[in-house]
Amino acid sequence: MRSRFATVRSPAESENAARSPCTLCGARDAALLSRKDRRGRPLRTVLCRGCGLAWSDPLPAPDALASYYRDRYRREYQGTQRPRRVHIYRNGRNAIDRFRQLRRWLSPQARVLDVGCGGGELLYLFARQGYRATGIEPHAGFAEFAIREYNLDVRIGGVEQVELEAASFDLIALYHVLEHTLSPDLVLAQVRRWLKPTGALAVEVPNLEATCQAPNHRFHRAHLFHFTHATLAALGQREGLRAEHAELSADGGNLFMVFRPAEPAPVDRTALRENFVRVQSRLAQHTWLQHYTSPRPYLRAVRRLVRTLEEHWAVRGRRCGREILDACFAALPAA
Repeated sequence: MRSRFATVRSPAESENAARSPCTLCGARDAALLSRKDRRGRPLRTVLCRGCGLAWSDPLPAPDALASYYRDRYRREYQGTQRPRRVHIYRNGRNAIDRFRQLRRWLSPQARVLDVGCGGGELLYLFARQGYRATGIEPHAGFAEFAIREYNLDVRIGGVEQVELEAASFDLIALYHVLEHTLSPDLVLAQVRRWLKPTGALAVEVPNLEATCQAPNHRFHRAHLFHFTHATLAALGQREGLRAEHAELSADGGNLFMVFRPAEPAPVDRTALRENFVRVQSRLAQHTWLQHYTSPRPYLRAVRRLVRTLEEHWAVRGRRCGREILDACFAALPAA
């Protein structure tokens, strides 16, 4: 099956040569990680031998990627052009967890930017808590829903298309955004310009080293880049962002990192080469046998079933997004 993205054409190269140079270190020497995505469709994913950053190779053409996220991503990923009630409730619960995670970096009356705000659940919670909240969302249907349903300030487009005042935000959040971008280095550079000198940038991405999913479920067609603690921190450092805090989700599947503005600095190439060796070894150790003889996949399936039942019960009788979120956020104390 052909990729849904039009790709940048390049001459045929060996298995150990990436068709797109590494965004972090510029190398083309790469190890082949996979030829298929999690659904068994063709998707070439490589791991840079110079630093341990992984990416889809070749990367899609910019115009095709922008069109995909603007018009088709939400429909293919969630089966809808606007948020469904059950998704609103799920995202509302996630918004509470994220708000609690971010609270220590929030000052009273802080100005907050949520990049990739989706249907606006976290943004609405920020607004309810008294923060001056702005969102960016490339999908017009979800962005317009957030504007209409919650009266939010949402700019439609990608980071490279939206114009915002420099040094104007106290906190910028990128939850599961960076892995979808064609140039994560340029995205970090842009959001740094929007950040106040005393501000904080919070980034969450899937953890490349996670073992909570089966080995063949690691690579998602819409995830162009795959990060570890070392590569995410190094990319931020190169773009003038110093990693201040990092943590993994309870299952190890997601990596959360908070940055502060700093002077751009070169990366430690020796340490990054060691990161490649470590990541390659860890991925090789996560085998089908190891995964399915552990309790993790079965506990994960049970938790998903329980979550689905809870979500459908919670939205019974709720007619609109605002009603669902107001009920969801009611127990959260005001800032």
